[in-house]
Amino acid sequence: MAKTRFDWSTLPGGLLRQLKDDFGIEGDVARGLAGRFGAEPTETFVKEAWTALRDRWIAKDPAARRSVVSALRARGLGSASIAGSSARAEVEYLRSCRNGPSLRAIVLSHLLARGQHAQAVAPADAKPAALTEPRPEVPASSTSAADGLRAQVKELVRSVLGVDEVLVDKDGDIPIRSQASVTYVRVFQDVPVVRVFSPVLWDLGSPNDIEVAVNDINRTTNWVKAVWENGSVVLFSDVVGDPLAESQLAAAINSVVHRADEMGPALQQRYGGRTAFGAAVPPRHLPTGGYL
Repeated sequence: MAKTRFDWSTLPGGLLRQLKDDFGIEGDVARGLAGRFGAEPTETFVKEAWTALRDRWIAKDPAARRSVVSALRARGLGSASIAGSSARAEVEYLRSCRNGPSLRAIVLSHLLARGQHAQAVAPADAKPAALTEPRPEVPASSTSAADGLRAQVKELVRSVLGVDEVLVDKDGDIPIRSQASVTYVRVFQDVPVVRVFSPVLWDLGSPNDIEVAVNDINRTTNWVKAVWENGSVVLFSDVVGDPLAESQLAAAINSVVHRADEMGPALQQRYGGRTAFGAAVPPRHLPTGGYL
């Protein structure tokens, strides 16, 4: 069972300092926030703290910013005339969004996921044992280079999640729990590549149209690819590690997490099977047809 207690102290230091000033908190700010708003944030907290959340957290966190902006735009919020994917354009767009119920719900979901990362432990079967990862064909690198890349990746993930320390599982992968999935960050030992991947569904049998569904996902998704492998649907994105473009890795993590949270429940509803969290659904044998 994953631990999901929200930890106020995992919020970025700049945000905590701003909230301390905004709410006149004396002493430990995390304890003060818990005393004022409860064990975990609610939409009331987002309503009162939106300016600080926007300027001191979302605007400065590339992964969170892209994900929040994408969700807000999908709901038709803010100014449609503010386009572009640069940090400046996204922050300008965020400033155009009204602090209403839809915005608060989206920001709250991201905030809860972020505050739970430090406590989150993926269930043992969230990464099926049968899963194998094909290795990209790139030049080999030395063990010392792999160790250096691994340290760089750990520091980046720590910064993206805003935690003091990241978890590493028995396979050497960094697990990141989100709302409905677990995403892993893997550094290959013999090639300078970082793979971000998430098994989104397994134990669903062998549906006749599963390859059609996977192909449809790939036709409508940028940066992230889906594969049907060893009875599992896996999303992944590879980033070259020599040199490592940290902004690309942060974007890959955000993209895989967002798509996995979206696709896992949708695929399970159609085919049954198991996702990282929640109850398993018996496989559903459907006639051949396109993905819905």
